[in-house]
Amino acid sequence: MTNASNADIRHFLKQFFGTDNKFDLGKIERGEGKQAKIRPWVELLTKGEPQPTILPCWRSSIFGI
Repeated sequence: MTNASNADIRHFLKQFFGTDNKFDLGKIERGEGKQAKIRPWVELLTKGEPQPTILPCWRSSIFGI
């Protein structure tokens, strides 16, 4: 995400951790439960200059079944 603004990153995170992803951005940012383990990855995008990172996605089924 080269030259991405903070608003762009927030929009991306809200979309990425939206309804299709069982991980909850609010819980991640608040450090709640097991989802707190994802917080350092999110912070790579939101603290200072965004850094390359890979975010996890948890869906109920790969095939939508």
